[in-house]
Amino acid sequence: MREENELAGVLPAPGATLHTAELADGASAAVIVSRAAFVAAGLPVLSADKVYELW
Repeated sequence: MREENELAGVLPAPGATLHTAELADGASAAVIVSRAAFVAAGLPVLSADKVYELW
């Protein structure tokens, strides 16, 4: 229930878009695209051939 309430709060955000799809096994998926921000501090410096990824 908590997740549903959080999603319900994102959908009416200005510029938010809802994308849905039917999956091969008959399930469905939805994602709400809106603004996002990620802030990190104190991460170790990576070598030139490495990158951080945020999934």
